[in-house]
Amino acid sequence: MYKKQAALLCMCITLLCVREAAAEETVFAEEISGPAATEAAAAGDSITKIEIIGLKRTKEHIALYPLERFRGTSARDLDENEVKAVIMDTGILDPVSVEVLIGDDGAVLRVTVTEKWSIIPLPLFSVQGSSYAGGIFLADTNAFGLRDQAVIGGMYGSSNWMLMSMYNHVSSGNLPGWTVSFGYTRGERKDLDSEETVLRRFKEQNLMAGGSINYSLARYITAAFGVTYGQSKILETKNLLAAPDDARFLEFAPRISVRTSKYDGYLMSEKRASLSYEYHWGIKGDSFGSVRFDGQFQHSLYPGFLVSVQSGALWSPDAPDLFESGPEASRTGLLPAGYRAQSYAGFSAGLEKYLLKFKIGTLSALAAWQTVVSKGPLSDTEAAYGPIGGIRFYLSRIAIPGLSFAIGYNIKTGIKQFSFNMGVSL
Repeated sequence: MYKKQAALLCMCITLLCVREAAAEETVFAEEISGPAATEAAAAGDSITKIEIIGLKRTKEHIALYPLERFRGTSARDLDENEVKAVIMDTGILDPVSVEVLIGDDGAVLRVTVTEKWSIIPLPLFSVQGSSYAGGIFLADTNAFGLRDQAVIGGMYGSSNWMLMSMYNHVSSGNLPGWTVSFGYTRGERKDLDSEETVLRRFKEQNLMAGGSINYSLARYITAAFGVTYGQSKILETKNLLAAPDDARFLEFAPRISVRTSKYDGYLMSEKRASLSYEYHWGIKGDSFGSVRFDGQFQHSLYPGFLVSVQSGALWSPDAPDLFESGPEASRTGLLPAGYRAQSYAGFSAGLEKYLLKFKIGTLSALAAWQTVVSKGPLSDTEAAYGPIGGIRFYLSRIAIPGLSFAIGYNIKTGIKQFSFNMGVSL
């Protein structure tokens, strides 16, 4: 199924926006230090020059580009954690020290960094209830020193296997970014209800190839447009419900998103929202449209303690059986991974607390209350609600996502959902 394949492909595409939230306990120097810096701050001198030290593989203009927003900022008003957040947001650099030095022509912002390991064999492992998947990918998260991401590899799971590849070119300056990807899956799909009863079961093979282009409209606003070609072939059905028909299609997906992030000295927080419209043109099979929303608001109550509210929604009332979506569209973890519906609306509110900081990363705990409403032809309109809790480990020396473990409890059905992810989205 294309939607399931695309969701797993997103495990790799999370490399595009990795944001590590930790560093060594003693690596940060004072951001404005020394007599010259004190004099600069007192005089209110603006930053006229930016220097970056410690680059080995990364091109200098790539590392400097996100720091350009601080040019013209008064040394007195410089937010040290904002500088750190910008460096961490690259996904490939870790800040060592940030200094502001006075000069004849104004203040100089000097940033010392270390580069994370970026050419790595990337293990992926995920457990969602009774389903599991694992694999190995060769990833370069700083290809050609341009902060581009290249990934190739495969996965084998409890019900299918897949091959996939992806290359993403990151936007810099006035030039747009772009992504191309390819994926192939073969295996068995089981459509479940909220009580994990198998409602539909069939074998399929899927092929997907796509690309997208994105452009920064403003500092925090990005527009993107993607085109995907896909085809799905039904191989065998094993239940009384009729299997979906084969399909071949093109999908067009414009999207607009806004995002900002901040670092409080222990954890990264972000505020983001995206809205997209996906038009699925059936070359063979039905055509239909979908509207998708994804949002998150995180705020640091005090260093190392975040409040987090997130929401996910999908409206696709005309989606045929083959293209019903899984519960990941709702941004909640209360429904089985094999659950299928046409539309979702999910909401989660909770807290995340820093626990321990190590040389290689930071450990945190999280707890939230979640609610999700879904609608589809198999389960009609259905609601789920309950608590979810777990731990996260953010890596600070390797340019990949970290580890997460969570348990969600659906009060309505009395069923727990366990999830463990290694090297995939947190």
